[in-house]
Amino acid sequence: MTTGAFDSWADDCDHEQARLRAQRPSKAALKREWHRSAVVELEELGELYGVSPEVLKGAR
Repeated sequence: MTTGAFDSWADDCDHEQARLRAQRPSKAALKREWHRSAVVELEELGELYGVSPEVLKGAR
């Protein structure tokens, strides 16, 4: 493999890795989504068991 061909191949690999990273959410985004889901779950459980929303807001 010539140097030029290797550089071209390496650039293609770099672009592919960047494309794959762009499709995957960041750890912070996953954590935010998990937190939102947990809050919704707490609110639903609070409604089910008659816990006031003010108490739930203090639990966050």
